[in-house]
Amino acid sequence: SSLEMAAAFQPQATVRYNGKIRSGSVTSTVLNRPWRLHHSPQDSSVGDESNLDSNNDELQRRRFLQQCLTIITAPMLAPPQSANAYGLVQFPCERPLLNTYHIMRAGQNLMEEGDIISTNPLFLTNREAALSPKGIAQVQEACKILEQNQINPSVVKYSLAASSMDTTAIVKEALKVGQNRLIPEFTFMDPRGIGKWDMMSYSQTLPAIFALDETEAGKDGKLGRPPPNDDGTPNETLGEQKVRLVQLMSVLETQFQGDTVLLVFPDGGTPALLSCMMGGIPFNKVHELEYAPGEVRLYQDMESVQTFYETRQQQSALNADYEKTLQLGKIELERLRELDPATMVSKKDLKIEMEAAEIEEQQRQRDEQKRIKAEKEQEARLLRQKEIQEARIQKQEEAAQARAKRAQDAALQRMAQSGSAQSPSEAGDKTIQIAIGGVASLAVAAALATGQSDTDQVGAVSSGSAAIRNDTLASPLNATISSVETSPMLNATILEDSETKPASNSRAPQDVDETSGMPEALPQVTLPFGNDVSSNKKSLYSDPVPTMEEKKQAAAKAMQEYMDQDDGGDDWLSVMGQLIDEDGDEVEDELDTTNEWQ
Repeated sequence: SSLEMAAAFQPQATVRYNGKIRSGSVTSTVLNRPWRLHHSPQDSSVGDESNLDSNNDELQRRRFLQQCLTIITAPMLAPPQSANAYGLVQFPCERPLLNTYHIMRAGQNLMEEGDIISTNPLFLTNREAALSPKGIAQVQEACKILEQNQINPSVVKYSLAASSMDTTAIVKEALKVGQNRLIPEFTFMDPRGIGKWDMMSYSQTLPAIFALDETEAGKDGKLGRPPPNDDGTPNETLGEQKVRLVQLMSVLETQFQGDTVLLVFPDGGTPALLSCMMGGIPFNKVHELEYAPGEVRLYQDMESVQTFYETRQQQSALNADYEKTLQLGKIELERLRELDPATMVSKKDLKIEMEAAEIEEQQRQRDEQKRIKAEKEQEARLLRQKEIQEARIQKQEEAAQARAKRAQDAALQRMAQSGSAQSPSEAGDKTIQIAIGGVASLAVAAALATGQSDTDQVGAVSSGSAAIRNDTLASPLNATISSVETSPMLNATILEDSETKPASNSRAPQDVDETSGMPEALPQVTLPFGNDVSSNKKSLYSDPVPTMEEKKQAAAKAMQEYMDQDDGGDDWLSVMGQLIDEDGDEVEDELDTTNEWQ
């Protein structure tokens, strides 16, 4: 100690303690305050006691100051000793490391699978850079290598890149590593930023970086800087990346001692640079130690790295492949440097544009399919409505024909009943009466259809009218007869003039009355129409008889007026169409939602 060193330089002295003279060192005097120092006289006896006490006090103060000065200056005179600063790692690692290190690269990620190189720290955690199916298989093979070598890491240090986190999760499950032994690293394990070349083609840009470092980086990696970028991607040299790796290893050596540490990097260049730092290999040869996706190297220290590098130099096939990669990289490097940075477009941006165009095209196709489907459904709805309308019209026509037939039958029946109520002499010619009634009904219907409803009297009818067929009554004029049948005018009775009717039923031609123009022997029919008919009495035959075409037109007009009546069918069809449209829209929305989720 400092006190012992100071005692070695002090002379012996005698002390008085409780009236007794004792010898001792200066150091012991300082440590034992009851002792009082003085020089023992060699050639004189002890004098007066008072003088001796005053001299001892003066000597004590002088010696005390001398001893304090000696204690202060003693550490400066001691020989220097080396400090045991184990946490500060010096590269190359000539001193043994306190931990055992195994270095592993994460498997292939989705960005690399898509031929895109990504080094921007902001995007490393994105799931688009997660492990691909091939990368998962590569990591599983690496875990088998660790198991075969009976390596169970006590610490797993991994980057926060998505591929590294996925790799660590697989290692945790395969090697049964506790969650508390998984240590994330936020910055020091990030890949080297390549600036403007970020998000370019992986297969083209990586050889260019190889050529850049081989020809320009130098042994210490201070040169060979990629072009800068304006999106936050750093453009770093190998020397700048070395600073992060020094901090990483220093923290690990300080935080852990005697542990088995597995380092999981997201790329192959960063662990290769760490190997160069450990083995003292020039940085411009870093890519000869490049890690492949999913590769793991065990027991990494200075000796193992140098052995691996020497073995690598002796493998001519690998050297030939590396030289070929360098030649391609030099050509690609020149091409990249000739590009205008303002017009450079990353492959990721091109991929995004292609995906956006593809999504737009898919949306257009879906819209086109929906449009075609809507048109087909509209055509189907119109066809259904047309069929319903036609069926409704057909049903109405059938109902009108049935009503007309019933009206015809009823008119004929009433006429027959009216004819049977006459005298027995008139009952023999029922056919003529029925024919006259049919002709009268046709005449009344024609008169009503043509606006001649004031006529209420029918003159004599010739015998030729009896030959009118019954099918005339079944013509479209029946619709008009059915409407007339409900009025009081159809309550007419047939009155025959017995004076003009011959006694026999002979059908021989008769003389024609010059005034009326009708056969005199035929009976005359009078139709009393009641109060609904005008008092102007005219013969039904005073006006021209309507032709068959006019009768058809009148019947068609009457039918059209009937069809134009609102029976609520259009409203019903409209409501049904709306319900069908709403159901179709709901089904389309559900199908679209299902397709989007798929």
